[in-house]
Amino acid sequence: MTTFRCDAVSASIARLVELKNVCAKSAGWLIDVGVDSPERLVEIGAVEAYCRIKAAHPRDVSLCAVWALQGAIDGVASHHLPADVKQALKDAVKERQ
Repeated sequence: MTTFRCDAVSASIARLVELKNVCAKSAGWLIDVGVDSPERLVEIGAVEAYCRIKAAHPRDVSLCAVWALQGAIDGVASHHLPADVKQALKDAVKERQ
């Protein structure tokens, strides 16, 4: 039975790492907080996903992660997000805290 769970996690990681800005480590963190697919990431959004990951790994996650997640949703490298988008994400995170 554990094998099926492992296979499901591996498949989820594989799908998530296909996104821009998502590595295996961040894909694992996403799965740990209930974001097991690109569709689920789009559904809950970058801010919610970031807040969940930050709560689970407070010392390991910086604000850059919310930009990376938004870039993953938009299909662009995080450094290509416009400054106003980055600021809006930063403000949304601040409102959540």
